[in-house]
Amino acid sequence: REWSPEAPAKLLFVGRLDLNKGVHLLVRAALQLPALLGRKIEVTIAGDGPERKTIEQQIEAARAKADAMGVNYKLP
Repeated sequence: REWSPEAPAKLLFVGRLDLNKGVHLLVRAALQLPALLGRKIEVTIAGDGPERKTIEQQIEAARAKADAMGVNYKLP
């Protein structure tokens, strides 16, 4: 498939949602990427674990800023 500069850059995390994995840092860092890369970002976090609820809350708290900056979080 051909690369398109208009398409969002996609990041994927797959693993246990544990504090040691640093997923909370990924959620925070993703907010900076659109400005650095000049394109929207799509972050998919696939996994479960003791930090899932905290990460869901972090994403919800960042939702308005993320929408404005072009970051889309998915936590299936």
